[in-house]
Amino acid sequence: KGSLYWVLDKTITAMGSRLLRRWINQPLLDITEINNRQAAVTELVDNYTINLKLRDLLKKVYDLERIVSKLNTGNALPADMLSLKNSLRVIPEIKNVLAGFQGMLSEVELGMDKHEKIVNLIEDAINPEATYSMKSGAIIKSGYSPEIDELRQISSDSKKWLLNLELKEKEKTGIKTLKIGFNKIFGYYFEVTKANIDLVPSYFQRKQTLANAERYVIDELKEFEEKILGAEERLSRLEQELFGQIKRTIIEHNSKIQQTAAAIAQMDVITNLAFIAVHNKYCKPVINSSNRIKIDGARHPVIERLQDNFVANNIDINNEHHMIHIITGPNMAGKSTFARTVALITLLAQIGSYIPADSGEIGVVDKIFARVGANDDLSTGQSTFMVEMNEVAYILKNATSRSLIILDEVGRGTSTYDGLSIAWSITVYLHDIIKAKTIFTTHYHELTVLENLLDKVKNYHVLVNEVEDNITFLHKIAAGSTNKSYGIHVAELAGLPKHLLSNAKQILKNLEKPDMGAAELIAVTSELEQYCLSEDTTVNHENLVPTPYNKLFQDICNDLKSIDINSMSPIKALNYLAALKEKLSTVEDDDCE
Repeated sequence: KGSLYWVLDKTITAMGSRLLRRWINQPLLDITEINNRQAAVTELVDNYTINLKLRDLLKKVYDLERIVSKLNTGNALPADMLSLKNSLRVIPEIKNVLAGFQGMLSEVELGMDKHEKIVNLIEDAINPEATYSMKSGAIIKSGYSPEIDELRQISSDSKKWLLNLELKEKEKTGIKTLKIGFNKIFGYYFEVTKANIDLVPSYFQRKQTLANAERYVIDELKEFEEKILGAEERLSRLEQELFGQIKRTIIEHNSKIQQTAAAIAQMDVITNLAFIAVHNKYCKPVINSSNRIKIDGARHPVIERLQDNFVANNIDINNEHHMIHIITGPNMAGKSTFARTVALITLLAQIGSYIPADSGEIGVVDKIFARVGANDDLSTGQSTFMVEMNEVAYILKNATSRSLIILDEVGRGTSTYDGLSIAWSITVYLHDIIKAKTIFTTHYHELTVLENLLDKVKNYHVLVNEVEDNITFLHKIAAGSTNKSYGIHVAELAGLPKHLLSNAKQILKNLEKPDMGAAELIAVTSELEQYCLSEDTTVNHENLVPTPYNKLFQDICNDLKSIDINSMSPIKALNYLAALKEKLSTVEDDDCE
């Protein structure tokens, strides 16, 4: 869940699901092939009733690829043969539905063979009630083999014969409790309780003694045992021999069955992409050889399925003008989501799918590179920053001018100036040397000056609605840059302690003062550290806002701790609240952050 495959995989068959995964992992580079797939999807979107009918027919198709594999390894069982028959029976109807189409759908239809001989063979030979067992004695269908039918009749008649023999011996011996039994070690026997031993005739031959009974056999029962056990053994052996012959006959057609399975898998994926296009409201993109990716109303295919009211955005990135997009803006505002959206839509377009957008023009890219996320590899001694640099190095070595690159916060794993210098140099290298379409999301606002220094760099930012100290993320990408990241606001959303956030805001104000010296900053930080490490609340640096550890606030805190709310009347409580408000009337609004 949460992957592109999860969004797209509404295939009906296991074969189609596997093929879809391969298409996603191996997008196409040839424009003709992409357009052929896309045209097939379009035909089924335009004939959506037929698309649904094909998907219904696919529900009757089992995993032919797996069955062929089991045949080749000798592991196919009777039930597999029935699954093969039932699957192949659907092919003629599928071919009839596809008969009127052109292009790729016509090729898919031609790739399917009806396999009438195999269907008839399995229909005639395999018992429709057969299971996955090979020893049930009910593999071969009645009427297919006279010898098997005869042996099966002997086995069926044996129960009636045994019952008649038991009744006959009860009458002859006068032993009313006499009964015939069987076990694998001693075979068939008559069992007589100890109380009736005196009635046992002389032609009964003792076979086994039990605590409460004796077991006997007679010549007639011996002869029957040899006959029936021999028949059951021959039946099992003959059934397996015939089943082996049937499998060998089918194996001769394996290549054609595999071809049919491949065609069904293709049809499943195409009908699936048409279903997704209609169900998820995707549009048909224009695929060409330009160096431009232009998408209007682009939506992230995964996130829009996980949350409501996804905010769509536009992108126009090309090698001629706006080749590198530097995107700044707050944390949590959607910079990374936007970059990933462009990459995923490009990938979708190049597997022949419709895309989550209002419209799109996709110039085919040769590779998509993504340097996103943060992780380390401690087992090989690589820090988070080292892993990041390795990935960037790989991109710079392998990207071409036809590649699409998304970079998310490159350079953040080291000191600010180190990271900024690296990010700056990477951007210049991509612009001057590789010349690849790049989306670079960053909090290094200094990079936005590159728009004025490099011809093909364009700044974008995420819009934020800011009212006093409250901000609302609009998740909308617009031209221009921003110099604020609102990290403290995100920290507040995460639930950091309020007094910590107040301290952070004041430190940020001090850091942003152009005349703030290093010694003064150190003094401020020292005061804050002392407060955090002890219960002393008397910090009173001139650069600190009067927060709860100011004397006025401390007095109020002490008053609140001392009162007994439970013993106060409503009027007294209101008066007390009014007195507190009066004390606070001298405090400025900014001091209450």
